Amino acid sequence: MGKKIRFYTSEKEAKKAAKDLKYKVFYLQADNWNDYGYRTLFVLKKVNSDGTLNQIGAVKIAEMNQESFGTELPAEPFSELADKYFSLGLDGAYYKKLKKFGLLSVLTALNDVAYIDEIEDCKKKCKQLGGEEVFNVSLLRYKDLATVERDFRGIVKDDVEPYEMISFSYLFNSEGKSIDNGYSSKELKYAVKYNDFPSSNIHVLIGANGVGKTCLLNNFIKSYIFDMDNTSGTSYDFSRKNDSRVMSIGADRKSDVGELRFNKDNLSPEEELSFTHITYVPVDLTVGNNFFLLCPERKRRKHS
Repeated sequence: MGKKIRFYTSEKEAKKAAKDLKYKVFYLQADNWNDYGYRTLFVLKKVNSDGTLNQIGAVKIAEMNQESFGTELPAEPFSELADKYFSLGLDGAYYKKLKKFGLLSVLTALNDVAYIDEIEDCKKKCKQLGGEEVFNVSLLRYKDLATVERDFRGIVKDDVEPYEMISFSYLFNSEGKSIDNGYSSKELKYAVKYNDFPSSNIHVLIGANGVGKTCLLNNFIKSYIFDMDNTSGTSYDFSRKNDSRVMSIGADRKSDVGELRFNKDNLSPEEELSFTHITYVPVDLTVGNNFFLLCPERKRRKHS
């Protein structure tokens, strides 16, 4: 049977406890990072018997019904968190390092949301925590549920299905030009295979300033969502091997949540699509009446 875990919030006490080799000792160093009033960030470090520290990674820890300000952890030392607490790694590197060094028991002790029991339990827990502001504002900052239930969990569990790989093509025609004009009508083809190396689902768009890269991407996404086929001379035809749709286009979950409306034939400049990333998430999102819900990219403030 392996050594039991002990967590400390004091570096001095953690190093002292590590000397007797009785426990696996970890130091949770509080960070003052502020997520809109919540301070939930800690840096997890494994303490060796000689007093050296091996940094595992950053983790956010919170508790049910938590008010603003920092998370109050139990008095040190503690071997696990009570059920009212929950945690989530800041990025995938945190989970990869714990797995590499055989320290996944740390995730259980810290009530990690991505590691909890079976996949259905993980989804149920995420749904339950959806009513906790600290979970949405702090732990899920720059993330979504797909990050938790698929990306993070997929590193440490084997019950996550791989992402659906979609091969597709996109036909576009320069506005005002005949679709029969070979110079203005182009088709982009993408053949995507699972586990390809190098990865076949990562694509790069390169071009000089002003040639229309942003315009192409905007129309690309609009075509994907609305099956757009503009009859005024500009055609966008997105062909895919199945009926999968973008389920979420998101950024920060705290603010700037709204909806963008698109008209199929008459798009004004103010209604251009802006996004930071596109990801599949396990939530219901109805596309209808030519609009969809999203978290638009934050607008940068202009400095005078």
